[in-house]
Amino acid sequence: MNGLSNGVKITARIGMVNYINTAPLYEVWRRTVRRADWRITEAPPSVLNRMLHENELDLGFVSSQEYALHPGEYRIMSDLSISSTGPVGSVFLFSELPIAGLDDQLVLLSSQSQTSVSLVKIILEEFHQIHPRYRSGLASELDPGAERPAAVLAIGDEALRLAVEERYPHRLDLGEAWQEHTGLPFVFAVWGVRGDFCREEPDTVLAVYQELHR
Repeated sequence: MNGLSNGVKITARIGMVNYINTAPLYEVWRRTVRRADWRITEAPPSVLNRMLHENELDLGFVSSQEYALHPGEYRIMSDLSISSTGPVGSVFLFSELPIAGLDDQLVLLSSQSQTSVSLVKIILEEFHQIHPRYRSGLASELDPGAERPAAVLAIGDEALRLAVEERYPHRLDLGEAWQEHTGLPFVFAVWGVRGDFCREEPDTVLAVYQELHR
């Protein structure tokens, strides 16, 4: 079903997010797992979402919103997520203005994310009654000739870099903002498995799960 790689039959196509905040999981995996029949794809969540949905992956880290959009297609591995109760520390809205001043201002939304893009819109539009203009992209790839955004949504490594650089005087941790307004934790990403793969290859799914829980 999954083809060959260097003459080895691929039994699982696995998607990994290689960010600093996933290092406790992925770095252990890279050091300990030696399976030539498992093919690893490293990509941002937005890419892994598409690949899992289009059957280019069998399982991997995907946005929680991707699961919510297609709950009948996926299963979730328990105890494996990027989530927070309060500050998440790696998903920020960085702003040149106070949050209240972002109405009708341009906000750059990370093209690497799906869940965080929806979450920041909920926080701004529903919690704060603020309606900015949006554009998709990355802070590291801004076009000098384009309109400069007043705020930037960044995730993962880009968010950690911007936090250290302190270019923006205002920052909003999305996990913290969600918890303050709802009292609830927030799940940004889950380990999703295609339902058909679960049915056809249960032993492989279990083997991957056991490696992830080492």
